[in-house]
Amino acid sequence: MIGKNSKGFVHLFLLVVIVAIGLAGIGYYGYKNGQIKINPTQKQAAVSLTPTLNPENPSNWAIYTNYFLGYSIKYPGGWEIHSVYPNDEYDDGEKVDLSNTHSISLTSPDYKLGISFKEEQNMNNRYSFEENAREWRIYYMSSTAELGNAQTEIIKEEGFKIDGRDAIKNTIPYQFEDMERPGTAIWMYIPLSGKHLLSVKYYSENSDEKELELYNEILSTFQFLNKNEASSLPNKLVTITYIGGLCPDGSTCSSTKLILRDGSSGIIDGLKGIQVNLADILELTGLVDSTDFDKVRTKKFTGICPKAYDGQEVIYVFYTSHGTERVSSCETDVEENYPLFSKLNGLIQ
Repeated sequence: MIGKNSKGFVHLFLLVVIVAIGLAGIGYYGYKNGQIKINPTQKQAAVSLTPTLNPENPSNWAIYTNYFLGYSIKYPGGWEIHSVYPNDEYDDGEKVDLSNTHSISLTSPDYKLGISFKEEQNMNNRYSFEENAREWRIYYMSSTAELGNAQTEIIKEEGFKIDGRDAIKNTIPYQFEDMERPGTAIWMYIPLSGKHLLSVKYYSENSDEKELELYNEILSTFQFLNKNEASSLPNKLVTITYIGGLCPDGSTCSSTKLILRDGSSGIIDGLKGIQVNLADILELTGLVDSTDFDKVRTKKFTGICPKAYDGQEVIYVFYTSHGTERVSSCETDVEENYPLFSKLNGLIQ
């Protein structure tokens, strides 16, 4: 059992995942200014995550699918999926669409075990995946939002394959003053498309081998979606997520709008569709399926993301006939007079 200083951290991690990411920036700049030192890492040959524990047949496990980021993973019976928002509701009371979100956690019924999955943007688009993954590790190691005041030992860094892609795994022994033995933190970074990566984290308070083997078993079921699977979510045509600005309680506001392929006001994953007439939905569907999204994303946004100063980032996810396509206003300079966005903005205003 973890002591007083560390209990709060672990429970907070399992319940809220990484809601304090903004605070980590202070530590990152501390690192850049030479105030924080990180032990050198050692790179090893790529290895595969292979299952080593089979508490029940994984073929009977439930499957979580994230259509927004394009992956699926199985998890044991009784485990739960949660977003970073309390009660999985946005501040305006709308339910979070767990299949279309940046960050989720899988947790055991007693909240003692959990794995977080979080999309991270590149620290620097000129960096390689490996360099960006290392920068994110340093970023979080420099922050009290993760391991707090725990003492950490030399980090072991190794490459591994996950569903055919090269990824990075960091094993971090840590110990709070009142812990009898070190715990183990595992931080993984998996490359996503479009200069993004997926951060996967889990912890074992007492470095329990069975716990670590169970985590390993769960992660062995991780798969990337192919384009047909990514577009198979029933009826969705586009979601528009607004992130940024302060809500009355001081937290960051976020909301999502949904348009269904039939233009109805039906509800999917807690989101109610915006009602659109047949002529408009046919035109919008044609634009979604015919737009060259790679061309759209070539025009990069070079300013400061508005959510840094109480504005909003707008993230569009289009469910096309050839797969999902994501466009962020803080990564792409979205032209409002472009036919697709002009039509879409006219419908949602």
